[in-house]
Amino acid sequence: MLSINYSSPIVFFLLAALSFLPSCAHKDVKVEEIPAKPWSFYQSGIRHDGYVETDITPSLGIKWMKPVVAGSRPYAPQEYASPAASKNVVYFASLRGKGVSAYKAKTGELIWHFHVEKGVESSPAIYENKLFFGANDGYIYSVDAASGKLVWRYNAGVEILSSPIAEGGILFFTASNDILYALDSVTGDVLWRYKGGSRGGGIYSIRLTSSPAYNDGMIYVGFSDGSIVAVVAFDGSILWKKKLSKGRGVRFADIDASPVIDGNVILVSSYDSGFHALDIKNGNTLWKFDARSSSTPSYDNTRVYITDSSGKIFALDKKSGAMQWEYVVDEGVPTSTVRVGDFLLFGSSHNKMYLLKADSGELINTTKASSGFSASPIYYDEMIYAISNAGYIYALK
Repeated sequence: MLSINYSSPIVFFLLAALSFLPSCAHKDVKVEEIPAKPWSFYQSGIRHDGYVETDITPSLGIKWMKPVVAGSRPYAPQEYASPAASKNVVYFASLRGKGVSAYKAKTGELIWHFHVEKGVESSPAIYENKLFFGANDGYIYSVDAASGKLVWRYNAGVEILSSPIAEGGILFFTASNDILYALDSVTGDVLWRYKGGSRGGGIYSIRLTSSPAYNDGMIYVGFSDGSIVAVVAFDGSILWKKKLSKGRGVRFADIDASPVIDGNVILVSSYDSGFHALDIKNGNTLWKFDARSSSTPSYDNTRVYITDSSGKIFALDKKSGAMQWEYVVDEGVPTSTVRVGDFLLFGSSHNKMYLLKADSGELINTTKASSGFSASPIYYDEMIYAISNAGYIYALK
């Protein structure tokens, strides 16, 4: 057995030196938390990519839920605005709730509510500590994200259903009269406007909800005449315009889906003419697929995921547009899709939230909700947030 002579001078000096070393055994070591990636705009970012990298498999179990407003109303409007989230706060816009509310993401505790009497169908956007959203009263609002206090508002004169984006100090949005606006994000001053094509010969049309997408100094957005336009972000000049609608006399000619930017390709759905992959440089069609939708697609490294008004989800090869698989929901119309790690997340307008394997379309799980979903869900800090048509907010784990 090893014997230590504590009277030895060498041992004495070693023990004395060790006594001066800082002790961590009984002290709490503070580990700095890495903030979760914000979900700042509709479909996540300014390119509407709708993708989150994660190794987690969501179970769709309800963490918390609550109504946006207590009680019931004789008329129950559908809720079309997807939430946004940042800094442990999730923001929900609502028709039923008449405005926008901020909640603590983990618990659902209400932080503040901003009242808009005619309600909000525009998905809110987070930019430089401000929250921006359009409303059915014709105003675009800027409020302080922390307090909910009004910073400024601008009157476009008609309802604003599309969701704004912001880049380089400029706020971009479209109003329902087919005008694309660029406003100073700090002051609300108009920098420029672009008047897009009107409904023209379409017998019927869907309300204009196409949200602008930004990429490399350009804005891409759809209009009621069935065209998608590439606009220079700093001055509103036109680079190119592509007509996707089949022509006069068609039903639902307008483009209401928001364009998605995937590298040098624009992905956009048209209810009249199907789904298109366009060359970002000139708008030329690379390939198309026959699906009728006003929902925004999502994508990953190999596939594009789109919905159809008949209740189908399609996974298409990114390069060719060839179908790899399809899935049919139980009932209703699917929302826009969101890629969460290896899974595809979306809601149905009649009843459920769905989780599929992205590579095969295999059903992994569902969660039922009162009246279903019209607004697409978001994924933030390992949680799923969504608002149902019955006006209930869901936080799913």
